[in-house]
Amino acid sequence: MRMGILLKVKGKDCLLVAGVTSLWLAVLFRVFVHGPIMDAAKHVDEEAQKARQMVTAVQNYQNAHLDKEKYIKEISEVQQRADKAIPQELEQAGFISRLQQEALQAGLALRQVKPGEPTAAEGECLALPVHVQLSGNYFQLLDFLRALGQEERFLQLRELEIRSRDGQLDCGLQLRIFAELPK
Repeated sequence: MRMGILLKVKGKDCLLVAGVTSLWLAVLFRVFVHGPIMDAAKHVDEEAQKARQMVTAVQNYQNAHLDKEKYIKEISEVQQRADKAIPQELEQAGFISRLQQEALQAGLALRQVKPGEPTAAEGECLALPVHVQLSGNYFQLLDFLRALGQEERFLQLRELEIRSRDGQLDCGLQLRIFAELPK
């Protein structure tokens, strides 16, 4: 029998050659077929996850804003409240007038209102310090402070000083009101 290029492999050698060949084929399959397929599958899974997140975000937005007209009305109301909280002008005369009304309604004696110089505050706001001197009893002062808390306009209570004198409370407030900076 002619052997030619093929070698005769017998017994244990045959099993060894078959095992090594199988191992090499498995490694080659893993490197050149399975690896790239798994990488592509991972990439597709990542893209699918991004798409699911986008769909969820869009659905959440749509669910929150089913009625577009209602949503626009809500946004408009929020903008109106923001405009009242921080108006375009300081409008200190109107603020002082409301301050006087609140003091009178609470039964406090308004002794002094002294606006300071406007200064640029954090962000895009102008701040006006207002020093207020009041006198009255505890409950009147409490009513006045609650009324200030209900004010549509945003104001900051920077300092509060209370002294008792002859059964009355003398109160000094340092407030700041805000307006948009001129553009």
